Amino acid sequence: MTRTKEPGPAVCGEPDSPRLSYVKLALLMFEQILNFYL
Repeated sequence: MTRTKEPGPAVCGEPDSPRLSYVKLALLMFEQILNFYL
């Protein structure tokens, strides 16, 4: 129920939704790249 507040642990605690974790990783990488170039 605290997915919005804690996305990290929530994703780790949901093995039946690996796609969500992949999306989170992609978003994190995108943010890192943006911060690097900006």
